[in-house]
This record gives sequence, C-alpha cells and structure tokens, in this order.
Amino acid sequence: MPGLARHSCENDSEIDFTREMRDTESVHLLEHVACELMALAGSPRSLKGRTEWDFARDGWGVFRVTLEFDDDLVAMGALREAVRIVEWLLAGGAESDRPDVEAIVERLGAAG
Repeated sequence: MPGLARHSCENDSEIDFTREMRDTESVHLLEHVACELMALAGSPRSLKGRTEWDFARDGWGVFRVTLEFDDDLVAMGALREAVRIVEWLLAGGAESDRPDVEAIVERLGAAG
C-alpha cells in the first residue's frame, strides 16, 4: 500500500509518518490502513482517522478509533479488511497469505 507513505500523523514529537509507524500501536496502523483502503476505493483523501486511548478511564489496552467517512458501508468494509491486513502483518506477512488489496478495493468501491 504505497499510498500510506503520504499519510501524516499529529503527534507531540513532530516525527514523520514512516518513523511513527516503526514504533506505534497496531491499532494506530489499523486506522491508517482503513483510511488508505477507503481512499483507494474512491473516498476523499482528506478524510481523517484518529486513534486515542485513556487507560485510566477505559482500562489497559482499550483504544478508540474514529474514522471520518463519506459512505458507511465503505468505511465498515475498510475497517474489517484493515483488521485482516494488520493481523496478516503481525503474523509475519507470509506471501502465500497476502491479502489481495486490489480485490479488496474493488469490493469496497462496489459497496459504495
């Protein structure tokens, strides 16, 4: 997903997206993958996501992901597929199990 390189993050340290992704929570990566899938399916690239957490309020390991969207079905499908992609990456990213991003984007585009 080469378009991810164009993403940016608001963070306290002002580091670029590539450096941010090297040391971030997997759910934050999930947010960006979902946004990229939506953009590839035709949603505006200006749509944003946000990952937040307050472990004191919600308990350890609870994250809240918010996605702006122009089509709810595309957003839900992108989030579902982003989970699959991030799980694949966390499992080691075996080539034989690589998610077919082109097919995913085609399905998402048809849903919208």
